[in-house]
Amino acid sequence: MDFRHRMNRLDSQANCQALDSLTNYETVKYFGSEATEFDRYDDTLRDWKQVAVKSQSSMSILNFGQGGITTHRSHLDHGLRGPGGHRRHHEHR
Repeated sequence: MDFRHRMNRLDSQANCQALDSLTNYETVKYFGSEATEFDRYDDTLRDWKQVAVKSQSSMSILNFGQGGITTHRSHLDHGLRGPGGHRRHHEHR
């Protein structure tokens, strides 16, 4: 979940940087800061991409694990059933 929070924070940061640069276009242009603003925005997007990959990877691992547990549970349940899908009753002696 931490990756998702970081992604949201970086997404907001990138949007704010883009909006700020567009709103203050004349000031950015006057001081010749286009390259600086581009680099700031590019760095933020690069960070976002790295976090997005980590987030997707961790979710994929989690989903794979959950699928394995579900499959294992299904096989165990199937193994406890006798012919015709009925549960076997264990005799106590």
